[in-house]
Amino acid sequence: MSDSRLKLVLLSNIDYRDDEAGFSRYISALFSLLDADSAAAPDERPLNGNKVFYRESEGCPDLFEVDTLSAIDRARGLSMKQITGFSRSRTFEQPLGDLTLHTASSELLYDTHGCFLLVTEVELTLASTAELPTAIAGIFAGRDIAGNLGLRDYLEESFSAAAAQAARTLQRKDPDTPITAEHLQFSQENTLPLLLCDTGLAKPPGDFQNEERLSAIPHPQSLGNEYPGAFFHPGWNYTLACGFPFETFVNIVQVMVRCQTFFFSLTQIKRYFAQEFSQTLRGRDRVSEQEVDSAERVRLAFYDLLSNFNAFKNKLFPKYHDEAVRLLERWHCDDDIANIKEYIELNFQAKNRLHNAKVERQNERQNKALAFIAALQVIALYGAFTDGLALFEQSHPWFIIGSAVWLITLYAFLLLSGYIKTTVIVTLLFGVGSAAAAVLGYLPPLMGG
Repeated sequence: MSDSRLKLVLLSNIDYRDDEAGFSRYISALFSLLDADSAAAPDERPLNGNKVFYRESEGCPDLFEVDTLSAIDRARGLSMKQITGFSRSRTFEQPLGDLTLHTASSELLYDTHGCFLLVTEVELTLASTAELPTAIAGIFAGRDIAGNLGLRDYLEESFSAAAAQAARTLQRKDPDTPITAEHLQFSQENTLPLLLCDTGLAKPPGDFQNEERLSAIPHPQSLGNEYPGAFFHPGWNYTLACGFPFETFVNIVQVMVRCQTFFFSLTQIKRYFAQEFSQTLRGRDRVSEQEVDSAERVRLAFYDLLSNFNAFKNKLFPKYHDEAVRLLERWHCDDDIANIKEYIELNFQAKNRLHNAKVERQNERQNKALAFIAALQVIALYGAFTDGLALFEQSHPWFIIGSAVWLITLYAFLLLSGYIKTTVIVTLLFGVGSAAAAVLGYLPPLMGG
């Protein structure tokens, strides 16, 4: 019996580090990529070939020929760009007990929804005398895959280089972006491992009992039930696929890549709203029109993300569609989608109301200022009127008539403007002032003399 071949695909999502003020760098990157030219740059290759398999081959596949980039390029409704300027690989030929580590290679991809994905493929062989469940347990022990396989240095170097490349890509797409390499991070914590094995697996490993009910693995309608000896389970933070034809492995990779990038975007949007509500609460008196526009753009970007994912999911063959649906349920994505919809509407409505209230307060202050200016203009007109009458000897009757007209005009203006208190104050001031002026002899006598 020959040695078994294993391919470990590590799907590492980028993480955006937000600043202390709550500025969301993910939203900034999202807007930059959505606004950028959709054409691929010279150092980029679009992956959207749409080449579906309609038949499956027979016999044992060569797992080392299963290529993640080719799988993505064959998928319907899945579009990403490969950054061809970033490509890393290393040959190890390192024995690890019953396993032998041969090579590791990494490629960097991104989509228009702010997800940079570092894809690392690790090629391994398992001695024919070894037990596959034991080997799987050794790979995933302590969830330290990098340490278990001697890949720590390689992955750390790849993570750092990928963050720097992602920053350069964002800066090229949007020269005004505030995002630098220090704000981006790849890590093993944000990595989903997908382990492919060319041999079957009789029962699930017992090392994941802390996370899942082993009695529910595999699912009664699992993809593995369609193939004798095969096993498939997309878990909480790992995926196992054993004993499938070549084409099935390719389709599984497509589903896992798309579900992982979708899960990433949902996680980033949830984190954005966790900060945004707090920011809005603290600055509710300072909500600007730009913030309202940004809330509307986030809403449109989310529904664009949702429609794109649904388009991919609905183009899957039924058995892969069912697996994607179960996976999203296991990852609580349905709950996240429902919650984000509520967050989006609440965020937009709250900011819109707060901004309108601020505008109303500004308009009220402006109206008061304009009313004061208009009152001064009426007073100035009255002064010009009395100065003109002073040129005539018989000015007394006209003075009284002009004063009455002026007062009626001023009162009407103030009442129609809604300044009731101001009207009362003006009346009192005018009455007191008139009485004082009469006593001092400045007003013309009320009776002819």
